[in-house]
Amino acid sequence: MENGGSDIKINTNNKYYIFFNEILLLVSKYYLDENFLKIYENFKPYLKFFYKCLKELDTKQKLNRILIVDDNKLILKALKNVTNAAIKELKLTDKVEIIKVYDGVDALALFKIDHYTNQSLELIISDHNMSMMEGRDFLNMVNKYKLEREIKLVISSTDNEILKTLNVKEIDFLNKPAKKTDIIPLINKHLD
Repeated sequence: MENGGSDIKINTNNKYYIFFNEILLLVSKYYLDENFLKIYENFKPYLKFFYKCLKELDTKQKLNRILIVDDNKLILKALKNVTNAAIKELKLTDKVEIIKVYDGVDALALFKIDHYTNQSLELIISDHNMSMMEGRDFLNMVNKYKLEREIKLVISSTDNEILKTLNVKEIDFLNKPAKKTDIIPLINKHLD
């Protein structure tokens, strides 16, 4: 294939080719959904995160990342603030970065970027009930990918009884609204 004077060879074993193909399949699955414009508008952060992960491959320092997923912006902001406070109390601010996203589709795209690049996600805290892709479905998909490492999964809800009925393997539960004292043990338990 000719492109600007250089040949482009597609290697289907290349992990970046696999990643972009999976993102394409994910987007094509949801493009008829009325919320699809949200995915389109949020594509720039995917590329930004992808660039950040690739750039980090060139450095010796690797941040541990916590992914927080919730479709309620106020709860997402509060959970990020509580998690930040926990990180500060544990004196991990220079070692841990928090990434926040608004639904399971966005979260899955960022997870795939991380999976195919530097594998820095250590902890995922996901809301249970979300639009487009529920927390249970998102975490089950994450479970399918985590082959060479262990990512700690946490699902959150205001109703702990609902959480106990979910069919997601190897997860912890977090009641909302979460407090710093709820987050500190998760970070201690799941981050080195």
